Amino acid sequence: MGTGKTTLTSYIVNSLSKSPINVTSPTFSLVKVYNTNPTIYHIDLYRLNDPQEIEYLDIFLDPKGIYIIEWADFLDYLTPEERLEIHISYNEDIKYRDVKIEGFGEKYKEMEANIEKE
Repeated sequence: MGTGKTTLTSYIVNSLSKSPINVTSPTFSLVKVYNTNPTIYHIDLYRLNDPQEIEYLDIFLDPKGIYIIEWADFLDYLTPEERLEIHISYNEDIKYRDVKIEGFGEKYKEMEANIEKE
């Protein structure tokens, strides 16, 4: 908690928006939708108890959307085979964060490689 997930999401949302958007954590609403191009779905699964609850959210209906999912481990068997995972954690000096990026599937492995170059 408090590692910067929503801050990172804010940077992504605002980089794809024509005007500034105030991004807040979807902890209590579970899903926030941002009118960007493409549409961004910011999802927080922390409060869910069972992966089957995710199915009731109907969150993966937009094939062109970007899905930013906090606590994605709760997806369990619903985890897409092709995806880009970004893991943020505190390092030993809690002023800084360690970020690990991992692509799954050809498209996202290429994206990972491009990010690592920069």
